[in-house]
Amino acid sequence: MPLTSLRQSLKKYKRAFYLLFLACLVVVIYGILGDQGFFHLHRLKLELSGLQQKIVAVEADNARLRQEIGHLKTDPVYIERLARQDLGMLKENEVLFLFREQ
Repeated sequence: MPLTSLRQSLKKYKRAFYLLFLACLVVVIYGILGDQGFFHLHRLKLELSGLQQKIVAVEADNARLRQEIGHLKTDPVYIERLARQDLGMLKENEVLFLFREQ
């Protein structure tokens, strides 16, 4: 095989290698920075974590509200306490004394 033919083949392979390298580089950069890339995935994981924490907080609040609903349906002492605290209600024959602070 003559030397010039070998050099031309080498140039051809070299050019193909550079094109392949460039294509791989573009794919890797898109994989890191693109719409479906690593950074986007990381942001989504952080968002998921925040949403899971909110879900836990809302579920705890729901459990507390269910418990309060149960008390309101079945516990007259609880209802009386709420009426006295929140509404300022008195039992029959009770007298409320209000004192001014000086």
